[in-house]
Amino acid sequence: MAEVINKEKKEKQKLWGGRFSEDNNPLFVRFNESLSFDYRLLPYDIKATKAFTEALCDINVLSDSELQALHQALAEIEHEVNDNPYLIQQAINDGVEDIHTFVEQSLVDKIGDLAYKANTGRSRNEQVSCATRLWVLEHIEHLCDLIKALQAAFVAQAKANVDVFVMGYTHLQQAQPITWGHYFLSFYEMLKRDYARLLDIKKRVNVSPLGMGAIAGNAWHLDRQKMANVLGFNEIAQNSLDAVSDRDYIIELLAAISLIGTHLSRFAEDMIIYSTTEFGLVEMSDLVTTGSSLMPQKKNPDAMELVRGKAGRLNGYLVALLTTVKALPSGYNKDLQEDKEALFAAVDTVSDLLKVTTITVESLVVNKDKNYDGSFCVATELADYLSKKGIAFRKAHHIVGEITAYALSENKSLTDLTLSEFQHFSVMIDDDVYQVLSIESAVNSKTAMGGTAVANVAKAISAIEEIMQAAI
Repeated sequence: MAEVINKEKKEKQKLWGGRFSEDNNPLFVRFNESLSFDYRLLPYDIKATKAFTEALCDINVLSDSELQALHQALAEIEHEVNDNPYLIQQAINDGVEDIHTFVEQSLVDKIGDLAYKANTGRSRNEQVSCATRLWVLEHIEHLCDLIKALQAAFVAQAKANVDVFVMGYTHLQQAQPITWGHYFLSFYEMLKRDYARLLDIKKRVNVSPLGMGAIAGNAWHLDRQKMANVLGFNEIAQNSLDAVSDRDYIIELLAAISLIGTHLSRFAEDMIIYSTTEFGLVEMSDLVTTGSSLMPQKKNPDAMELVRGKAGRLNGYLVALLTTVKALPSGYNKDLQEDKEALFAAVDTVSDLLKVTTITVESLVVNKDKNYDGSFCVATELADYLSKKGIAFRKAHHIVGEITAYALSENKSLTDLTLSEFQHFSVMIDDDVYQVLSIESAVNSKTAMGGTAVANVAKAISAIEEIMQAAI
């Protein structure tokens, strides 16, 4: 009799113990558990359990009083864990396998055998899929809010520096002058795509797997659409075999997060370079920089270096889960437990990257006195000038290449060349050439939509501000 009681006590920590006569190896218990990270699904598992038990009540598996007792106990469990997070650690120490086991066993402790009716016809396979989808839906909204905050910071900097000139680079070589306003709005556009991707992914997350069982469906004639409506899902999954093992939505989210990280890393790289003494284009605030333990003059761009570094980790989460899923047979497999750590870590990491980058942008100081006099970045303007005089652009390009080579050999800038020196290469060049060789002229000539002309950028900022205001 004592052996039977002891066996029942051990099985209380599992949802599947009846088939087994021996307890698990302690190492395997630790290896197998997921409560240490899927505890984050607690409120979502409880929410889904409430919807599921309501459906059970609708088909008279549960009475109204039983449903009320279950819902009250579920609310108490959530409240108690919120007040005392150590309860999760205690459960891990006791060998509780996952958050679903934790909820069920906590129900048993509160209301006894009634707890065992709460999951009638329900599998952990659908439980974890449902709870994870609810978690992802909420956190996509959170990521969207963080993206909007960073976009606002970029727009504010663009507005403050709408007519401040800065060098544009290709291949990290001086290319053509632009405005800081144009530069900052380029990252607004990247984030706009990131935001749109998240909203698109949300459509495929917003599908309820509840009532799909372990693999084959549910035999209890539950109203799946009603459960989906209660949980706020837009639609229900159509195939039980697919629904319990689908992790496409997580992979899609990790891919979108990886792209967000890539965009933030590109900005970080710019800031790291632009803040050097050699470039001297910006200064990052003390809020996001550190000093050297040896060299007292240093101001190190640690925040941006960490953004750049952690972006690589985001790529790793995506590749890891893709590799895990690529060769799984149909149906649920325990390998899919690996999705949670990648998902939670990726969302946490990119959230921090967005917040830190927002602080960096908001507190960034742009060097408005940078002087580009003498730069060859206006060479394209000279080629355009010749083209407007009737010379084919490819030929004009060649002429300007020869002029540039000559100026370099003479240690002169283009604006230092005399008219006679210009006319040695083309008689089409006149006194008016000097007007087009200024930085201001070069920038403000780019008036086609999307160009860097100050008027264009100002218009773009106004349009964006209207959109942002309408969204409030």
